[in-house]
Amino acid sequence: MLSDITHIIKSGIVDNTTPGTVTLTLTCVGMEEPLVFTLEGDCLRDLAGCRLEFSNPLHTGILRDKEQTFLEIIRQRGEYLCLGDFTASRRLCDLDNKRARHNLLSLEIFDIDGGRILIESSSMELTIGEHRWQMEPTDEYAQIMSNQDMYRSHVQQFINSYTGILDDENDPLPSIPWDGRLRRAEAAAVIYPSVHDKYRQEADGLVRESYVLNRTDRLAELARDEETGRPTESNFFHNAGVLDFLLPGEVDAVREAMRHPVFESLSNLTQEIQTTLQTMLEDSENGDREPNPTVSEIMRVHGFIVPHVLATILQSQENIIDPPVLTHRIEALLRRIQKDIRLLHQIPAETSHQIILLAEDLMRQLTDFGYSFCKKS
Repeated sequence: MLSDITHIIKSGIVDNTTPGTVTLTLTCVGMEEPLVFTLEGDCLRDLAGCRLEFSNPLHTGILRDKEQTFLEIIRQRGEYLCLGDFTASRRLCDLDNKRARHNLLSLEIFDIDGGRILIESSSMELTIGEHRWQMEPTDEYAQIMSNQDMYRSHVQQFINSYTGILDDENDPLPSIPWDGRLRRAEAAAVIYPSVHDKYRQEADGLVRESYVLNRTDRLAELARDEETGRPTESNFFHNAGVLDFLLPGEVDAVREAMRHPVFESLSNLTQEIQTTLQTMLEDSENGDREPNPTVSEIMRVHGFIVPHVLATILQSQENIIDPPVLTHRIEALLRRIQKDIRLLHQIPAETSHQIILLAEDLMRQLTDFGYSFCKKS
């Protein structure tokens, strides 16, 4: 996943005076020794052949324990780090003023095990030396494509390894194909904002987003638009959610499943939980207090229940789920709802009463659904 460490960088040096090699030196808040990495590849044309010195006037001045641990880990993993886009001229608009464009220093590093590290700011104070060698446009294009492939690999690694909300290992839920389809779509929706942020100002941003996300259907649609001269949507995935990362036939199936009485009952419960309990968690965070662990656990369990109830409905619609498997899944889901109800009894009744009623309704709907499916089968 993305780790933005800009706020804990005091200063640094990017040295690409030797073709094919970039030496990155970072002086970090709270650390006596700088981090030094030797990366294979070149900066983009503005920095290729140069030595860049930068300082960050907006660094925090404080290094938290988890940040120090992260920096020590990447120090030890230097040989596993790979170059991404290194440029001092990334153009970016203000979100609230599209006319205001800034040059950003943007340094991107990938870990071969799936991490992405970013240092990016328009406030850096830069000193750029003369070019010791010149990068040709064709060489820059090749470097950009190599970096893009590295980013695509990072995105696909994240999607493939994404687990969503972890389940109880002592009470495993029988797996079905729709679990994997929904989980991959959820993973794509989780990582998409960082993909969009990287490419949103690029002239070919839609193509690059679609390529990195491995959306061959979107790439084909873009190619057809270019061939026919039809205007292309400015953003395929505006306010992207899970449905945006399913195939068209899968989207139709999900929409049908969402009209199922079980899912309607689940939606009512979800809305009440979000309105009541999510507000409690946000109030804790805003007040700089530790969140209530009982509320956090209720939210975690419910977050697991939602996609797995939906997957169960979807699999039943395809009529390729064995009744015993469906029965075992429903029994396991009912146990998780019962766990939430037990936890809800531990918080004040004025908060939990309506949620408990809706959870009990979901249990009835889910039980009736399992009974009727097995009876038909």
